[in-house]
Amino acid sequence: MVQFTIESEDEHAAERAAMRLIAWAREATETQELCAIELLGPAPATIYRVKNRYRWNLGLRQDSEHAGPQPKKLFPGTST
Repeated sequence: MVQFTIESEDEHAAERAAMRLIAWAREATETQELCAIELLGPAPATIYRVKNRYRWNLGLRQDSEHAGPQPKKLFPGTST
């Protein structure tokens, strides 16, 4: 599982960024046929506001029976 936390001093900017990131991930998983990856969120973080910064979470989860390098296809040039 990979979890992303988006945060900003601007409440609406954080939400918009989270929505853009999940839309990009949805498109990327469909385009690259990464059906074993489940997208979670976005959702407000459990602790939504910390030090005047608003936080949103989203995640990518891969089914264990389809384990392999698929998530790396979304982020080329990264290492484990």
